[in-house]
Amino acid sequence: MTTTPSPPSPPVAPELQVHPYASCLPPTYPSLEPYFASKVGALLKTASELSEAVSVASSPDADEGARREAVDDAFFVSGRMGKMLITAKQLKLRLPDSAQIAVALSALNGATARRGSGFALTRPSRAKLLKAFTYCIKKKTSLVAYSNAAYDRRPGLEVNWRVLWSCLLLDFPTLTSLKAEPHPSCNDPEVSGLRGAYLAAMKASRRFFPNDEDEAARQIWDEFAPGLSELHTSRPFVCVSFLRLLLPPYSSKTFWARAVEELLMAHEGITSCDDWDESFLALLSRARKVVNLPPSSHKIIYTLTARFCNIPLGTPHPSFRAGSPSKRHFTSTARAFNHTGPGSNLSKASKLVIHALATEPEAAAEQPSSFFTFWNFVAPYYNPSNFGSWTVPLGIFLQYTCRILSRCSSSLDSSKVDAAVAVLLPLTTTLLYSKHPSLPGAASVAIRNLCCARPTPQVLGRYLKFALQGTRAVHEVHQTVPSLHLASTLVSCLPKVAIGDPTFEGLMESSLDGVDCNDDTKTRAATMFAQDVCLWLCMGSTGASSTLSDADTYSMELAASWGPRMLERVLSVVENEGRRDKAKNANSATRRVAGRAEQADKLRAHNLGQTTSRLFKAASGDDGALRKMVEEATRFLGVGAAGGGP
Repeated sequence: MTTTPSPPSPPVAPELQVHPYASCLPPTYPSLEPYFASKVGALLKTASELSEAVSVASSPDADEGARREAVDDAFFVSGRMGKMLITAKQLKLRLPDSAQIAVALSALNGATARRGSGFALTRPSRAKLLKAFTYCIKKKTSLVAYSNAAYDRRPGLEVNWRVLWSCLLLDFPTLTSLKAEPHPSCNDPEVSGLRGAYLAAMKASRRFFPNDEDEAARQIWDEFAPGLSELHTSRPFVCVSFLRLLLPPYSSKTFWARAVEELLMAHEGITSCDDWDESFLALLSRARKVVNLPPSSHKIIYTLTARFCNIPLGTPHPSFRAGSPSKRHFTSTARAFNHTGPGSNLSKASKLVIHALATEPEAAAEQPSSFFTFWNFVAPYYNPSNFGSWTVPLGIFLQYTCRILSRCSSSLDSSKVDAAVAVLLPLTTTLLYSKHPSLPGAASVAIRNLCCARPTPQVLGRYLKFALQGTRAVHEVHQTVPSLHLASTLVSCLPKVAIGDPTFEGLMESSLDGVDCNDDTKTRAATMFAQDVCLWLCMGSTGASSTLSDADTYSMELAASWGPRMLERVLSVVENEGRRDKAKNANSATRRVAGRAEQADKLRAHNLGQTTSRLFKAASGDDGALRKMVEEATRFLGVGAAGGGP
């Protein structure tokens, strides 16, 4: 008996046989693995096509017709590669290391390919390839997952910083200019897109510079650091922007200690330049990941932080008629590559402030700490009546500082964390009453972070008493609403044993008065607090009474007494709202335009419906409370049917 041999299967690359997500796929979908493998294979094929087109476009021996055709092919291939990478991102496809390196190097070679004194490809093509290169080197692999805190280098991928730097200067020659430009040089959309692609590529590729024994870091420092001492010219501005753009962050402690010392010396001779301060702060923030900054830098950190928060630092006497000194700036091209916005500066400043707190030596009894001196200086600017250009930056900075303190609380000295929380706690409660509409939300986030940094009864109890005092002032909306938001924030931070706290019970009782049919804002805050309380107490437990803990039993009793009264308030709001709308619509002179506030009505109805549903679930463990709530709902439905309510 003869057997027919089966046809040989086509060879498959080892890295494409098993996808990293294959073990995570459901067993009913084994066919997705070949689909992922085909996507990776098509991406590698596109990379090889791009390499062929770039080799023809950059070849000096190719005729003009073939070169133009190759340039057009590279343009379409680069666009197709970008779309394939977007598809891979949407599918959450983790490319193998070899595939990522191959695609990244192919895109980088195409973006930096030269022909004579110019580039082989056009600006749009190079911008697309730089974005593809950035995507590949930033994407996490199945073997190495890196973050901003851990700079793990991917083996087999090295980027020469001089190649990127020479291409950047060829595209933007005014970067090295020491004179101010009469007009911005980046108004063209193609130039702006290429500039953004360069900036993202250089930021992502810094960790892949060949930096064994600080090779790349020393080369970059020796190239640009000598210009920091030429204070009589604009060369320090150019050099510090290049150092910020290129200097790798994972260098040794010896290198960063020397670099910080020279940067501090250069900073002493430069004043009235916000661009310099921004770059200087970024380099210090990069250095504090490796070395402890010297105590001499703490005063500079606090001064720059106050400046970025727009706090007025000194006011001249009226008799002094001279104007404020003129500020110096980088060139427009250099600013485009270094300016990151106020939010990024405040984030770096918050990290440096917490770093200064951690590395600050123990202060003597008669000498206050620099950290607390700084916060005592800025505390008056948090007053709601003291509104100015510093209001929003100070609120954002306080939120960032509380977040960093919460993250670093385990590594800091406990006495310093307690003292920092004691200083920041009154500022967060003051920020709740800010006139800016976005800052109460920032205050709520800051309060949650402080409670996570020190979840002690003293901190939580102080916030609870503050919230209770504000909610009892039911006739002052500017106090009640922020207090209810604070109470909602604290619910998720409180331990389960806090349900027996009389302060918390008083807070629940005071929230009943917050449900007001004449004030939608106060009602929304009170109902959101009720929803958070229902979720936190776990009132819907249906287990046997013998298996319930004391806290669960007490929560069910609290729900039985508080839930029906809250439901009565909520239903009265719905009932009175329907009658008020009916009275308004009866008068043609005050009839509202159709569609006005329709979205607000939908949100209000959804909020009240969610509150009612959770209150019923909360009272499901007590038959008496559930019976009362059903009777109240029945009465409301009967009134609504008879009286025309909603």
